[in-house]
Amino acid sequence: MIVGILRKKYGPLRRWKSIKKIWPYYYRFKEMEFRLKRLVRASYRSTLYPKRPEDYKKFNLIVYVVVLLVRLKNVLYVTPLVYIFSERHKTLFPTMDLIVVSNTYPKNGREKYGGEFIRARVDSYKEKGLKVLVIELTNDLIVTPRYWKEEGVLSFPCSCWRILQGKLTGFGGSFFFHSPRIELTESIINLSDRGFGCTVFYHGFEVRDFRRLCFNYSIEDMSKQYFYLKDIHDQRMACARVLWGNVNIEKVVVSNYLKKIAFEDLHLTKVEKLHVIPNFIDSAYFSVGGPSSLLRKNILMIRPFTANNYAADIAIKAILEMEKDRPKDFSELSFTIVGFGRNFAEFTDILKSYPNVDLVEKYQSKAELKEKFEHHGVYLAPTRFDTQGVTMCEAMSAGLVPVVNNTGGISEFANTQSAVLVKPNCYKSFAKGVWVLVDDEEAFAKKSKEARKSILEICSEGNTIARELGLVS
Repeated sequence: MIVGILRKKYGPLRRWKSIKKIWPYYYRFKEMEFRLKRLVRASYRSTLYPKRPEDYKKFNLIVYVVVLLVRLKNVLYVTPLVYIFSERHKTLFPTMDLIVVSNTYPKNGREKYGGEFIRARVDSYKEKGLKVLVIELTNDLIVTPRYWKEEGVLSFPCSCWRILQGKLTGFGGSFFFHSPRIELTESIINLSDRGFGCTVFYHGFEVRDFRRLCFNYSIEDMSKQYFYLKDIHDQRMACARVLWGNVNIEKVVVSNYLKKIAFEDLHLTKVEKLHVIPNFIDSAYFSVGGPSSLLRKNILMIRPFTANNYAADIAIKAILEMEKDRPKDFSELSFTIVGFGRNFAEFTDILKSYPNVDLVEKYQSKAELKEKFEHHGVYLAPTRFDTQGVTMCEAMSAGLVPVVNNTGGISEFANTQSAVLVKPNCYKSFAKGVWVLVDDEEAFAKKSKEARKSILEICSEGNTIARELGLVS
């Protein structure tokens, strides 16, 4: 109806010039966006955030008002824009073999943490001759739909997914959904019922109980956010059960550990068409011939400093413990700490006075990772929860030997022959593990060789990409 009114008033909406007549409303919605964000932040941090079940009803009312205003904005501004955009690009769909739907995707040189492993897949699909279109769904309140032709990426708001879904006439390929949003559940089932091949990839948070990562919250934060987190969790689990119970939809998890906890948290005993396929590691790209034994004294850590499950604090404490125990030997080592996130400055501040510690606050691209791997021999991979550990696996494929906490799904990708596995949540054990590699040149060489070999077997193209392409109808 809105589109019809705009067409009647402003002329053919298929012409991009007609959008200029809608642009004056953009600034009004930009102001609305700012106010909405400020309201959400205030409710997040103040007493408005539910502490008791009865407070949750008041908070819900605020959320409903915010959602209503956002939907109003979508109807008046974003929806017409997406309609024009989808009309212009609908001829893309019949030419594609595969559509990959993701919440985040690196494009145009802009790296986004969490999307690199999806791009590695897409690049491999294209090398195999498939025509692939990536659809990135955003959470932005105000967003202009865009198409990056070189990368083959469409980007637009998740709230307008149904508009694009209606333009699939002529498309005869399959869909790969990575970490599907709650809102997409009905659409995925609908596409499957219509005969499209649908495969859903789960990487962790989508099918596990949020309380497994309770260490990411302080007692105060958990007391404030519990009912909100529980509500989102219940919705996510309900949607996952629906998709896992559908025999027409292929399901993929990245490790047996994730499969195990998903069965426990979803309260399931049997699921059809469930596959365990690790994230693909491009060993041919990262393999640099293996580090020399001298590089075992060059120690690298690349971790997000965004949450406690990444356990960067364990590695920092381990470095301090190493200096305390053996100060003379410690001075001969070189550390490179690379990371990003709100905790980086706080955690690394104590290391600034150390001349042999290099601190780099930056997200690393694929090329930058390779360059770092070439100059280091030991990789620090502290963790409190991991379903695979993609960066650790990339480091192993380059011959680096990881020192890693033996928790979650780590043991499926790193064992005592290819890594140094240490106790969970123990920085002293972590420090001893680093000294084991530094002191024993022969053990380091053996583990380095085994690390490359094991990742080549576990995360090779044949064991990952080939199996995923086998799911394309």
